[in-house]
Amino acid sequence: MLDGDGVRTVFQPIVDLDTTVVIAHEALSRGPAGALSSPTALFAAARAEDLLPELDNACRLTAVRTVLAQQMSLLTIFLNAEPEAFGSAARLGDT
Repeated sequence: MLDGDGVRTVFQPIVDLDTTVVIAHEALSRGPAGALSSPTALFAAARAEDLLPELDNACRLTAVRTVLAQQMSLLTIFLNAEPEAFGSAARLGDT
């Protein structure tokens, strides 16, 4: 799953409340169907197995790949990152 298989990205619009115009999208990661489908369960399992940096990287990489593969016209994408994963060897594109 850490190579991107099983991790999927959904995009939540970020709306300017004054104009109601979508100004960006936040990339949200989801696990495979079943026990790890919720992000809470997915990240808890990765943390328990000491694989949080690898999962964090896989989620960001999957988000970028999804945008490119679907040729999405998202002007701005917000990518989340786990603070615990900062400073690890796993970085976007290293996989």
